[in-house]
Amino acid sequence: MQPVKDKKGLFSYLPVSLFGSIMGLGAIAIAWHLASIEFPSIPEWIGFVIGIIATICLVILIICYFLKIATSFESFKQEWINPVTKPFFGTFFVSLLIMSIVIYHYNHVLAFIVWIIGAIGHTLFAIYTMNYWLTKKQEMEHITPAWIIPIVGLLDIPLGFRQFGDLFDTSRWGHDLSVFAFGVGMFYGIPVIVFIMNRLITHSNLASKILPTRMILMAPFAVAVSSYIEITMHIDLFSDVLYAIAIFTFIVLLPQIVSHLNVCPFRFSWWAISFPLAALAIAAFKISAHYPDKIELKALALLFLIVFSLAIIYISVRTLIGVFKGNLSEL
Repeated sequence: MQPVKDKKGLFSYLPVSLFGSIMGLGAIAIAWHLASIEFPSIPEWIGFVIGIIATICLVILIICYFLKIATSFESFKQEWINPVTKPFFGTFFVSLLIMSIVIYHYNHVLAFIVWIIGAIGHTLFAIYTMNYWLTKKQEMEHITPAWIIPIVGLLDIPLGFRQFGDLFDTSRWGHDLSVFAFGVGMFYGIPVIVFIMNRLITHSNLASKILPTRMILMAPFAVAVSSYIEITMHIDLFSDVLYAIAIFTFIVLLPQIVSHLNVCPFRFSWWAISFPLAALAIAAFKISAHYPDKIELKALALLFLIVFSLAIIYISVRTLIGVFKGNLSEL
């Protein structure tokens, strides 16, 4: 299929937020890998195949977005300076952090390089974004659930560091970086979430095309569960509380997301629900693994995995339909 080109250049319509699809695909691959450990009857190849697909999609998307920058720099510039779309640039670095865990199963060195780029890149992006928010006046309509990505995205850094410990001696500095990322992400994530809740409750509704981004509100708590377990290597009351908050947030948001199907036809923004859902499935398996006698936790984790996988399959199919119909620019 030939790349679509318009007067603005190659892939000028391609949003940086589409890297969120890589986050979702990579995370659901990890969830299936954990499921194959928890339930030996589940074949390991499912997570492996999804991981391969996610890796291929990441490479393709990086190439396409580079072509956008090279041939339609003005479109890229407008996306960067727009206070609504700026936070989505963090999805690129978070996708690298998630994919480093997936790629580790194929190539340890490449996975480590990807993790380093993602960790350093997102840390710098978080610092830049916080400075931007504090020095530039922000309007209430600029605040969306995507504001979570730059700062709270730091919680994704601890997810992959421990797997590199034996190969690259990350046990000390990797732990310090992870504690730093977890602390900053949790502390500054609280006021960011408060700002977002204030925006959603007391001001005008979000534009219809970004309504699915509401599900991002669940991601901090789901990711925090896995991040905390990776750092401390155990389950305690705090991790259980985070998991409970994630489930509560999911229950609250689910009816809203379902209702959005009627007012927001399929667009790229629907990929925003994929990572939070997959992150909740991962958290569910990590929690259930530490409570082997609680069958209900295992059943809930498996239910999450199946339902969320079906949701991601649906979004993937709708995206592929757009690809083959040649109407990606309209999504």
